[in-house]
Amino acid sequence: MNTKHKIDYDLLHDISNRIFTGQIQQQEAVKELGIPSTTLRHWLKKLGLPAAKDPQLNIWPSKLSKDDIYKAYSELLAGTSYVELRRKYGIDLRQVFERLGFELPVRSKVPPPFRPPLDRNIIAYIAGIFDAEGTIVGPRGLYSLYYINICNTFRPLIDFLLSFGGSIVTVVPKPGEINSKKTQYRWVFSSRKNVLLCLETMLPYLRIKRERSLAVVRHIKLLLEK
Repeated sequence: MNTKHKIDYDLLHDISNRIFTGQIQQQEAVKELGIPSTTLRHWLKKLGLPAAKDPQLNIWPSKLSKDDIYKAYSELLAGTSYVELRRKYGIDLRQVFERLGFELPVRSKVPPPFRPPLDRNIIAYIAGIFDAEGTIVGPRGLYSLYYINICNTFRPLIDFLLSFGGSIVTVVPKPGEINSKKTQYRWVFSSRKNVLLCLETMLPYLRIKRERSLAVVRHIKLLLEK
């Protein structure tokens, strides 16, 4: 970036954010932009942007890579607790997510159970959506977490599904993305009994995910018998 040319203000904001959150150091930013450090500091100061790492919090732990942080955030959205994340990654990630601007899911202690629709046409409709937009996690062991979800960017659709129980998780684009994606909404069930009931209700109408659903249903039944 040459100061004799038009300044890319969006890029400067991005660089400042990455320096402030500890993703990169000022020396790395200078190399990336191809300008002297004095020039970078001049423009950041002129725009009122931070030019150094936040001293109040080690927001981007050196032991974790950027990919690790986003992986942990995905696990959080999938239902993994903060306690489990701390055991796995060795740090409290809640503050890291908050300071990076990640939207944290709001969970009730007991999500509403699945309430099967009485209309078969509605069941077939939901099964069709699940075939196209749904995800099944499990089985991965005796005590593994089970959850299913349907992800979509159209909020009214998720609100309709929510009328049959479950919970909703909002997934926002990652901070600093150049081409921001739309906000996504996930309809989620995470208990064995709810997953079992939901899959058994949809099974007669499933096509793409039928075999996978059958495998999960069989495994959950075995676990519930023990």
